Amino acid sequence: MDIKASRNSYVYLATIVAAFSVRTVLFGFWLYNPLRFYNQVAGLDMQTLVNLGARLYNGETTFTLHKLALAAAMLFNKGRPWPDAVIVVQLLMGIAVALLTAWCVLRLKGDRAWATASGILAALYAPALIYQVVILKEAFLTFFAVLALAGLLWSHRKNFSGISVYIAGVLLALPCLCRVTALPFAGLASLWIALVMIRKLSNCKKTVQKLLIKMSLLALGVFSVFIPASVLNYNLTNGSQLLPFNLNIKYAFNLGSVQDIKTLDVPATQKTAKSLRNRDIFVKGLTFIENFIRKVPLIFQAREIPNNLNYYFIKPLLPPLNYMIGPYLLLPLAVTGLIMLIFGGRFFRAESIILVFIVAYILPICFFYPLGRYRLVLYPVFCMVAPYPLLYAIDKWRSGSARARKMIALPAGIYFTALVLTCPSGTFIRASDFVSHGKAAAAGHKNPAAGLPYFLAAYKKSPENQSAVINLTETLMQMRKNKEALAVVYKAHMQNPDNPAFKYYSGMLLLINRKYFQAEAVLKKLAPESLGKLRINYFYMLGEAARMQQRPEVALNYYKAALAANPAPDQRKLIEQLVSNLQRK
Repeated sequence: MDIKASRNSYVYLATIVAAFSVRTVLFGFWLYNPLRFYNQVAGLDMQTLVNLGARLYNGETTFTLHKLALAAAMLFNKGRPWPDAVIVVQLLMGIAVALLTAWCVLRLKGDRAWATASGILAALYAPALIYQVVILKEAFLTFFAVLALAGLLWSHRKNFSGISVYIAGVLLALPCLCRVTALPFAGLASLWIALVMIRKLSNCKKTVQKLLIKMSLLALGVFSVFIPASVLNYNLTNGSQLLPFNLNIKYAFNLGSVQDIKTLDVPATQKTAKSLRNRDIFVKGLTFIENFIRKVPLIFQAREIPNNLNYYFIKPLLPPLNYMIGPYLLLPLAVTGLIMLIFGGRFFRAESIILVFIVAYILPICFFYPLGRYRLVLYPVFCMVAPYPLLYAIDKWRSGSARARKMIALPAGIYFTALVLTCPSGTFIRASDFVSHGKAAAAGHKNPAAGLPYFLAAYKKSPENQSAVINLTETLMQMRKNKEALAVVYKAHMQNPDNPAFKYYSGMLLLINRKYFQAEAVLKKLAPESLGKLRINYFYMLGEAARMQQRPEVALNYYKAALAANPAPDQRKLIEQLVSNLQRK
């Protein structure tokens, strides 16, 4: 099928106008939104990735495409991290993904209305827009994954000529330099190319010879990417890493035992390792397969499972997202389209690569858990199939035949069934979402008071949540509202007296508020060996409580214990002065 580009220009024009306009408006709102400063929040992946980019810039870590972008941005910013520049690149990638989505549909179906609808869906998909304005790998992985898919279709269009197969191999390798989860698609897509070529060459006398040549060119394309990346990583890591990606099979299988989103809050490798050792191999295998299958339907649910980012929390905070397309609309349509295309016999030619893409990326996603960020790579192919039920219904209605119009019930029935089975239920807003946003607001404004409204909201939502309590307490302390801070943390301590963080901050604030006897009583309930570097402050605060109660000998012992814990120079000087004063008395 040869489609003239001039006849399809309006497809690309409509797509690029929609994608560019939305991202321009979104970028304007993002500039003044705390989301811009998530990379400054300790403990979030955004900051970790920025730091990894800086380490690559200094030649201290392995190479990936995402780290390369962060390191390259530093080159243009005098060696300082410049995440905003990478965000602009990710937004441009989002525009490119929408265009590639439209192009793939034109190549597969030759239907300009279908291609336009798919391109605009991809341009306006709200979860994708969120991940394009934060420093995470998903925008890069999605772009290179769809580029690889387009490369395969282009090679198919060129009848798998030598140069097109080589380029397809190069493009298949690039997503693997973003995430190791792209490896299954590289393997399955290679198998798909082999099967298609076998069918095409079935009447050729030199089938095996030609197939071997083409597959060798495909492998050469893959290794043209993998070998330089491996050599670079080998040099960067002084020989400790050869592969161009991290491949930890044991870690992956341990994560595969995660059965519920709640278990992600604990270290999966520690939790599962012992239980896995105590089971025989057969039982382990059955459990893993059962768990894996149980997670597959979550891929197609019309909800975003929160992780570092929460779609349901962020969407109202970025006004343009309220008018964009969300999973509640896209996913049921995509499920309907997939079912109709598969059972309608429409996936037996080039279109089968879409199924290969979905299956290949489902495999690694379900090794862990189908979080919204990991499923994002599938949204372009979901956008490719989602318009089909609507176009099918329109076509049947326009036919004018009463019998044909009755067929509209087919996509309608599948759609509403999919909607009911996959629609989200319950509340997905977490206290941790407010905490992260509050930290980002405080970092962006360089003022702790900027985060206070979010910490208050987190505390009101979950008064027992440690992160909400501690961040609200620390912010109030920074604002010199020590009585209010004591009221917050001491209430949490009374409700959960075994929580060491609540004990520590309660003791500190009781001391600050001159309740010395109570402060000492609370602090003594802590085990100093579990406090790490906080032992210095722990002994210092006990010393202060004893000193203010006129018990110099006890205070002296605590100060000496603080000095033995190796405090920083400034703190050491202060404590030594206190010790000297007490000894003179």
